[in-house]
Amino acid sequence: MLGEKLKDTIYLSLIDHINCAIDREKNNLLFQNPLLWEIKQYYPSEFQVAVQSLNILKKTLGITFPVDEAGFITLHFITSEYDTDMKTTFDIPKLIDEILHIIDTHYPAGFDRDSIHFERFITHLKFFAARVLQAKQIPDDGDFLFRSMIRDQYRQSYECAVDIKSYIEGTYQIPLSEEELIYLSVHIKRITMK
Repeated sequence: MLGEKLKDTIYLSLIDHINCAIDREKNNLLFQNPLLWEIKQYYPSEFQVAVQSLNILKKTLGITFPVDEAGFITLHFITSEYDTDMKTTFDIPKLIDEILHIIDTHYPAGFDRDSIHFERFITHLKFFAARVLQAKQIPDDGDFLFRSMIRDQYRQSYECAVDIKSYIEGTYQIPLSEEELIYLSVHIKRITMK
């Protein structure tokens, strides 16, 4: 349903997670998912598959899990899709939220969150965040002219991207490549054009 090849490790991690969820449910130990809103927003397809998973578990085991559990199952899908560890998977939506907050600060008039450009930007941010948090960034290609043109023509977007870079380097102690900065600038320009 996701159209993605998931890593084989998902079978073990998801079975282990579901087993623990069953034990928690039997012992009436329910956990709230602090990232549920972000998971629904940034990973809608994966979340829908997770909701269907809860329906299968209900039909098979007779256990009704809260929707928070669909969020946790979604995190397993994301971990497998992006080939990350669970800590990185938890950090991706947080980083996306912070990036959007920084953009909101630079562009108080806002931007169209229903546009195709915003949808593409979120897709870019998911992969960007995974690369940054795993220190697997796009290396600089040495195209000085292109980078110079973006910095000049997209000045406000570039300044916003520089603030994002400062946040990432300050919070995660991970340097951001100039290439990643340029791609961010281009995407920011697209979502903020009127």
